[in-house]
Amino acid sequence: MFDFQEQEDLDLINNRNFLLRELELEFSDKLTLATNENISIVVSPSNYIDQILKLKNNFGFNFFLNLWISDNIADGENFDLMVQLLNMDTHQRAIITCPVSDLESVPSLSDIYQGAFWCEQESWDMFGVSFDSIPKERILSPEGMDGFSLRKDFEPRPFTLKRSSDYSFSPDPRVPRGEWKKRDVLQLDMFNGEVNGPLKAIMEVYDEVVERGRLEIGFLHRGVEKIFENINLNQIMPHLSRINSNCPTMFQQAWCGGIEKYLDVYIPDRAKALRMVFNELDRIYEHLDTIGRIVDNLGCSPFLKETLVMQESIVAVMKKYSEQNLSSNLICLGGVKSDVPKGWLTECLNLLSFLEKKVFEVTKLISNSTLWMNRLCRFELNSKQAMDWGVSGPNLRASGVNYDMRKVSPHYFYNDIEFEVPLGINGQCYDRYLVRVEEIFQSLSIISQLLDNLPLGDTKTKDSSVLIPRKQDVYSDSNALIQHYRFYDSGVTLPEGEFYNSIESPNGELGFYVHSRGTEYLNRVKLRTPGFYSGQCFTDIVEGGSVEDIPLVINSLNLVVGEIDR
Repeated sequence: MFDFQEQEDLDLINNRNFLLRELELEFSDKLTLATNENISIVVSPSNYIDQILKLKNNFGFNFFLNLWISDNIADGENFDLMVQLLNMDTHQRAIITCPVSDLESVPSLSDIYQGAFWCEQESWDMFGVSFDSIPKERILSPEGMDGFSLRKDFEPRPFTLKRSSDYSFSPDPRVPRGEWKKRDVLQLDMFNGEVNGPLKAIMEVYDEVVERGRLEIGFLHRGVEKIFENINLNQIMPHLSRINSNCPTMFQQAWCGGIEKYLDVYIPDRAKALRMVFNELDRIYEHLDTIGRIVDNLGCSPFLKETLVMQESIVAVMKKYSEQNLSSNLICLGGVKSDVPKGWLTECLNLLSFLEKKVFEVTKLISNSTLWMNRLCRFELNSKQAMDWGVSGPNLRASGVNYDMRKVSPHYFYNDIEFEVPLGINGQCYDRYLVRVEEIFQSLSIISQLLDNLPLGDTKTKDSSVLIPRKQDVYSDSNALIQHYRFYDSGVTLPEGEFYNSIESPNGELGFYVHSRGTEYLNRVKLRTPGFYSGQCFTDIVEGGSVEDIPLVINSLNLVVGEIDR
């Protein structure tokens, strides 16, 4: 059995404490410690950029995580600009809050962290807060829309849909103007299943070679964050599995785990282990989907069939547990949906043996193929570029950066499980492919260890603040009936405050920032989806490639448009 006592590295604790003391000396009363891993700092608009630079250069917060706007119109104020940074040595996250107005332009962070570019565009698109040197263009909303949809005072009005701007590139300073004028601008619409969702690639091409490129997103924007702020917590759960249908339990885990920590809800050990099993099965499914799309781009249809067979075998096992094909709600507040049915553990172990054999057979045939390596050993993303863009997960580790949240900030029993973190060297498509292949084998090992040592006991908490009463109790107990009505009428109400919770999803750091005013509805929900940041680095990767390789680049990054657009 596992040793369930989590042991932290003393050196890590000392480093964190030292950093906190240094930050307290620098920011004094402007600093608030939410947890040992989450720090809040309030800065003024006059020294916003200076403080960000200080955190990056002097305190080691060199990884950009997120940037968003929080609406304070209900309080008679304007907005708060919130920037989230990561110190990769101490694994601490800092949220820097700065009051801003939609009447004045804010200094841009994109020169300090490139990953802030799309975030700042989104801030204008959704709230009307503009940034220096950042174009005021719709990035997720349709062109021609009137107003800013995430504002609390937004009222939808009819509008005339406009065509997207004709994309062009400013003159390239690296080449003479006469040579630059010979380049053509191509728009490649990918709406036919070549990639995981609708995207448009805009490229500056000369002699069939891509000189510069960028992505246009927003074709699948559903306003998830707006929806979450207008329904109660109980109604939010079904929406989580639809953001990325390949790994629904990852979103459920990130969301439920944050609320449970915030409410200090105890989760039984058996529920923790089963959540980990579901998460790792989702990781395998998502990686198989990525490999299948790469195989399809290279025209290797027999191997695509093999990946689909493996994915279907995972769906069959998950269906036996949940009785649903896709978007299944396996995780609930306080635990998991139910205990495993009879014979399910044996089927799951048989699935692991089948997948291990199949993945080995398929990857052995293609990984050392000359054609495979010639097409994939290109499109490099080095470690500095990856960190600057805020890229995380397998795409970051393929660049040689050893950072996996299951190791550095382990939750549940990841501290007690033996597994390795696969790393690449050059950050090429081939590295991104190989890292995902090896992560499949590591996930199979993790699931095997969990099933061999599955704890006994309950699969749900007994905490009445989040527990849904059993049906038989509702019919016989008046207290259970009242609790049942309260839960389905208004859901769980969070006390006033804020929190951020993140996990290592198949594509990188997946996080939820939640701010509650203590009412039935949440004041602000912000998703940190890894694809949003991996999509920006397309600009650096695509240079020097050919137009026909664009889907291959996108699929090697596994850009899931449902994650990007939200």
